[in-house]
Amino acid sequence: MVKILEHFEKGFEAFRKVAYLAIIPLFLDIFFHWYEGFLAAFSGTFRMGVKFSIPWDLPSIENFYDFPKITMMLPIYSAIWTTISTVIYAFILGGYLGKIHQAVRGMQFEPFMKLSSKYFIRFLFLKILWLILALPAFFMGMVAIVYIIFLLILGYFLYLTPFIIIADDIPFFDAIRKSVVLASNRGEVLKYALIFMVLTAIVSAFIYLLMNAPVLGFLISVITTSIVGTAFTAATMDFYIHLQEIEHLPMV
Repeated sequence: MVKILEHFEKGFEAFRKVAYLAIIPLFLDIFFHWYEGFLAAFSGTFRMGVKFSIPWDLPSIENFYDFPKITMMLPIYSAIWTTISTVIYAFILGGYLGKIHQAVRGMQFEPFMKLSSKYFIRFLFLKILWLILALPAFFMGMVAIVYIIFLLILGYFLYLTPFIIIADDIPFFDAIRKSVVLASNRGEVLKYALIFMVLTAIVSAFIYLLMNAPVLGFLISVITTSIVGTAFTAATMDFYIHLQEIEHLPMV
């Protein structure tokens, strides 16, 4: 466990080199979730809870907090909004993870936009894949619970995929295959995911309390999750690089 926690320590060290990256999840959370945050704060219900999350690529307050379910848009507008956000996230992700990778490795820094363009198609495929996989859950009724459990298990097997795409610079399907192989054969991958979930749950307990305060609670929460989330992303990048180094993993 101590060795796993060292990756989180290194994640915060890397974060100090690229602290400005926290602006990205901060802006996205305010842009996409301000209305949900407003409703949650003024719902009149004091909420407490925790949320367990497997390692992510681009953090969001939703990794730490479940907003009350609301219906804001007609289906056609929701579909358009989802499409736009998927493209935005796919483009930003290459630059975001690319910069974190450079910070963890101590590499010469490449421009953010160059990294975003380089990895855009691969991350677009990844986001579309998850979008397609998630859609059936909205039409399954009670059976959706079983399907969501399946998605969580699948998420474990695929959580290294974005980091493999960046660190190894390999094709999309090769990155998926390598992630599945590592998750299946390496006990450290499961151990890291479990510790990650526990640490996320601890932070989420504070986020749930903060979100009860109108406006200010939401702002403090998104600032906190943007900083902690980016450091945790850097920790996962450091973890994968560590796997490469100790096992001399071959390129797929």
